[in-house]
Amino acid sequence: MRFIVYLILLGIMFISCNINRNEQPSGEMENSSEQLSVDIGSDTLFEKPAQEVKTSDTVEQENPAQKEFVPQLKAKVGDDNFNKTAEYHYKRGLVLFKLNKYEEGVLEFDSAIVMDPSNSDAYINRGRGLMELEQYEGARYDFEQAVNLDHRDTTCYLYLAMAYYQLGQYQEAVEANTEVIILAPRKAKGYYNRGIAYGLLKDYEKAIPDFNQAIALNPKYAEAFFNRGLAYYFSGDKKTACEDWELAKFYGNQKAIGAIDNYCK
Repeated sequence: MRFIVYLILLGIMFISCNINRNEQPSGEMENSSEQLSVDIGSDTLFEKPAQEVKTSDTVEQENPAQKEFVPQLKAKVGDDNFNKTAEYHYKRGLVLFKLNKYEEGVLEFDSAIVMDPSNSDAYINRGRGLMELEQYEGARYDFEQAVNLDHRDTTCYLYLAMAYYQLGQYQEAVEANTEVIILAPRKAKGYYNRGIAYGLLKDYEKAIPDFNQAIALNPKYAEAFFNRGLAYYFSGDKKTACEDWELAKFYGNQKAIGAIDNYCK
């Protein structure tokens, strides 16, 4: 199951169908904390390209808390499978994920991490699998380890923010996305995702400037227009919200069509 913050406004997940006019009785939008969508730079959240195994002089010490998050290894020292290289397990995990075999893939990344605790990509990908398995605490742990190993990699912070969203830790998501902005100030999705976090905190005065910056960096950012429209709507500015939804619709955001039909007529 793809992990995505739900849009209560739409009664469906943010990447699904249009709003049904009959879902809201009065044309008033429900003011919920789960109406904004999150982007990590692709159509779906878990399409991070396969990467070569990284090596590092930094070796992460074993954390006892990890055992409560990560499934027990099936492979044992001495088994033929376990005697493969860390790179073998890493690449096999990626293949299993492509086949949607997340439990098996997690175990492969588990083996890769035991053999090479310095591989931040292995932590990221095991975290991806745990997210698919709805083991969000474990995913957060893995993304935190990835950040510790490679604190200059914006991808680590983006995935960490995803885990925070799923756990309802929106202030932590703000902080993770702020790190993305510091590391990559020209990356629109850092501002967009922080705007989402502020929106989930109902801090629309901070959400709107982040969406502004995301749009300045990507003038055709349909999701940013749509969600800025939500922020304006919840701030009481229906006129500007409808203008943003018209722009979102123009750039191909299907959710904007339902928003306009329900709240701008």
